[in-house]
Amino acid sequence: MTTPSRIAMVGAGPGDVGLVTCRALELIAAADVLVVDSVVGESLASFFPRGVERFSTPRRCTGFVPLPAAEVVPLLVSRSLEGKRVVRVKSSDPLFFGSGCDEILECRAAGAAIEIVPGVPRVTAGPSLAGIPLAQRGVAGSVLILPGKIRHARAKEPAAPEAPHGRPTTHRVFGAKRDDIAINESSRVELVDDRAAAKARIRLGPGGSEETHDYDVDSYAVDWPTVCRAADTLVFEGVTSIGDLEDGLLAGGRSESEPAAMIAAAATTAQHTAIGTIGGLRELFAREKPLGPLTVVVGDVVSIRQNLSEYEQRPLFGMTFAIAGAMSDPWCLEARLLGEGAAPLALPLRRLDAPHSLNQVVQELLDDFSAANALVVESADSARNLVEALERSWLDWRILPRDAKVLACGQPTAEVLERAGLRCEAVERHQLKGDFVIEEIAETPRRHRVLLAGGAPMDALAQELVARGHKALHIPVYEEQTLLANVLTLKTRLERGTLDGVLFTTPEEVALLEEHWGAEDCRGLLGGVLVGALDIATAQALTRIKITAHVVPAKASHEALVRELSAFRASPPAP
Repeated sequence: MTTPSRIAMVGAGPGDVGLVTCRALELIAAADVLVVDSVVGESLASFFPRGVERFSTPRRCTGFVPLPAAEVVPLLVSRSLEGKRVVRVKSSDPLFFGSGCDEILECRAAGAAIEIVPGVPRVTAGPSLAGIPLAQRGVAGSVLILPGKIRHARAKEPAAPEAPHGRPTTHRVFGAKRDDIAINESSRVELVDDRAAAKARIRLGPGGSEETHDYDVDSYAVDWPTVCRAADTLVFEGVTSIGDLEDGLLAGGRSESEPAAMIAAAATTAQHTAIGTIGGLRELFAREKPLGPLTVVVGDVVSIRQNLSEYEQRPLFGMTFAIAGAMSDPWCLEARLLGEGAAPLALPLRRLDAPHSLNQVVQELLDDFSAANALVVESADSARNLVEALERSWLDWRILPRDAKVLACGQPTAEVLERAGLRCEAVERHQLKGDFVIEEIAETPRRHRVLLAGGAPMDALAQELVARGHKALHIPVYEEQTLLANVLTLKTRLERGTLDGVLFTTPEEVALLEEHWGAEDCRGLLGGVLVGALDIATAQALTRIKITAHVVPAKASHEALVRELSAFRASPPAP
């Protein structure tokens, strides 16, 4: 009999993937079924394991099956009863101003066990990253946080108003259960699932005989005098009506000149902070035109921002970079981009999976490993696949002679090998010619035995070494598969102008785009964005199709590439 599994209700944090908790990432990596909020689906894509069931709600997300909100809990429970590891990924914190609590209660009512993993709430992360402390000694000693869906700026509102002019009234309500709605004799309630019906409006029914009110039950009426006296700092999360907020605060007794801050798209690389006063909120909103969820902070703490703000001043803040590489631990480059304020979009164009026969090949080559003078590893994927094959065969690097030279193409490859306990030397890929390899490993002129782990480039190098009289053996450690969906996504994003730059990590990605798009389209699509190449070999591949890389680090490493990007943005060359 299958043992039901526990459903993990995971908070994905405020939007910056660097703020996702270790426990959340651990559960996501081990999941069999993922159900994610569509707003976090793309940002966490690099962490989602392959081969798992993926669902997004309420909207479609690339690579996910769309799931209506009403079907979320039944799916969570059914997959849990099948013994699958189910992870429900919610934005921000699952129990903070969200539907997580409702989902948890329904799952428990259905007999499912739950694990709750808190996330960093957007309502606190946004002000912190904007440099606004919600409380500060001598300035503000109390904080009140409220949801921002304010329906009316008045203290009380009847649950079901009487029908005007003697006409029957229908209340169309989004987001409620029938038991939640109080109705009177002259009114009736119609529950709807379309949020478009939540827009406040009044219309006449057929023949003008009936009046219909549409509103969202999630919005609420505020007792403004009480709220305005309750705390020194007021925080409104997800504000939907800046005018109602301004009117309510002034009616409740707060001063027109009191500082106020609007934070749009809080805790993401699109965050934008605008500072003003309560009396100028409408004007500030009209001038700044903020995009994304809106957080409003009111109080004297807003004045401290000028001494604490740094997030929006990071070197690459607000820039979106597509990482066009192979599907290999893109988090290394993503993390460095995030640290500088950029929004990375991992779009691996190739998947380099280890061949099923690799374990057997490694075991058959034990004699060649033990007699090798050198091992050359082409890429981080090649290194990872080789390391895993050795581990599965219960082998380690002691199969190599102690004096064998190990050359890693690029610093990312060297980092993979060094994490596995192998001392190596990072070399630039464009240097990998027969003469260079022999010069690196030769102490005396003699025939050498060289192992080359990688794909087609290593096969060509092996043939060159054999032609020079050495013994070279190419070990194919990956099978290449083109990810056409990502090739199309990259083209679409470039056509729509939603990217600031594209970063290429190997020459193979350049050749792949040339094959699918053609050289002329490559030049046209990449001509309007910043182009970065991880190494000189990749820059040379771009030059062959008449594209000049704006940024090429002298040393092939993720750290050096991001450092050069920051310097380029700070001091772009004259046109």
